Amino acid sequence: MCKNIILIGFMATGKTTIGEMLAKKIKYTFIDTDNYIIKKVNMSIADIFTTYGEDYFRALEKELMYKIIGEDQMVVSTGGGLVVDEQCFNMIKQMGIVVALEAPFNIIWGRLKDCSSRPMVLKHNSIESMRELYDKRLPIYHKADYVISTESKTPKEVVNSILSSICYDK
Repeated sequence: MCKNIILIGFMATGKTTIGEMLAKKIKYTFIDTDNYIIKKVNMSIADIFTTYGEDYFRALEKELMYKIIGEDQMVVSTGGGLVVDEQCFNMIKQMGIVVALEAPFNIIWGRLKDCSSRPMVLKHNSIESMRELYDKRLPIYHKADYVISTESKTPKEVVNSILSSICYDK
């Protein structure tokens, strides 16, 4: 077994929910990069984007990656845009097994269309703009070691799919 499992994927694919369940099941530490940053800065992600901009937020993500790169036995749920930065993507590849969670765009749009707490939804506030962002990021997510569909699966089924895919035996 590799030392860490890192979950990547577009917004609303279930990375936080799945990550928490997975970490609990295999008795690993769970880190959600977005929640870590919220606590560190004591601001919502939307407020960070509004006050300091996306570049500042991405710098905080990268800082966190540098902080945890040497840690073991973690499940890390990343923000949807973290892997767009090639250096961050290379860091997570060094950290362990990278698993992309994936859902069809129409399902993601259904989950996000009325969301006002995600800055990227506010920035890309139309179905066309969100589809463009989704299509742009999808090839990056497909560079993961494993791609697991969350469509029509319960969180427990997704966790089991991840574990059977990575041949985890604990």
